[in-house]
Amino acid sequence: LHSRWHMSQGRFAHAMAVFPQREAGGYSWAPWAYYRLGMYATVANLQDVRCDGHTAMARAVSLAACGHVAEAEALVMVARGRADCRPLWVPMANALAPFMPQQALDLLHNTNAPPALLAALMLRVGRVNEALAVVDQAIADGHASKWPELNLYQSNALRDAPQAQLARLNAFLQALQVPPVVLRDPSLPPGPCNVQMAQPAAPVHGPLVSVLMTTFRTGKRAEVAIESLLQQSYRNIELIVVDDASGDETPDMVQAWAERDHRVKLIRLLGNGGTYLAKSVGLQMARGEFVTCHDSDDWSHPLKIERQV
Repeated sequence: LHSRWHMSQGRFAHAMAVFPQREAGGYSWAPWAYYRLGMYATVANLQDVRCDGHTAMARAVSLAACGHVAEAEALVMVARGRADCRPLWVPMANALAPFMPQQALDLLHNTNAPPALLAALMLRVGRVNEALAVVDQAIADGHASKWPELNLYQSNALRDAPQAQLARLNAFLQALQVPPVVLRDPSLPPGPCNVQMAQPAAPVHGPLVSVLMTTFRTGKRAEVAIESLLQQSYRNIELIVVDDASGDETPDMVQAWAERDHRVKLIRLLGNGGTYLAKSVGLQMARGEFVTCHDSDDWSHPLKIERQV
């Protein structure tokens, strides 16, 4: 009863803490708690659990995330045939989308699925014309305010002129109350290396924020990422770049930035250990009250860290 109360409050870790793991697995609520905690391997390995609707969803998504596609497909088929699973078809499809897009799309048949999810899955499986029809109708019906990503899906489907894509990108940003951007090169479409804010952001100050970035043969894309961080409205940052033994010009580019701006710090690893190991090394060096991460091939809007803080 204590665990069930925690579950009803969305306190999944507290629910699991009541029992040792070897005992909790026998309870019908345990797979859902593990799933909501992102413990996919644990859910995939559970045995002899009662398969109600939530358990079927937890097991299907967890198996798919762990690469057990055939077993996941079998559970999805079971879920499609059970009345108690019907209310979960849309959230299950949303959770399965990164791993099994076609099966996720099949789950949405005869459901009142959000048009943004439906269009995204159609694009993912190559049904571009159908996706565009869904997006156009949803925008015409005024749904872009609720699902502003419809603007981005429309650009993905049309791949039309850069200025048209920019207009949709700014419509997406406007819906989220984010200032618009412009193209660096008007002849090219929007992308991490081809956008910048139209007007400089007013400086904002506060506690130190450590930004962790890992690089591995990222080249000039890392320069775009670094520049976008140094142009943040939030000024009190340190950017810790951990180069994962690139073996090319990437660390030299980062070092040049470090020499121009004292907020950039470069750590060079002697051997390639992967991004998570590299981030852990960077975290040990972080001095900030807050810590965030940034990919070395991405661009951040100048208000990103201000909004995060």
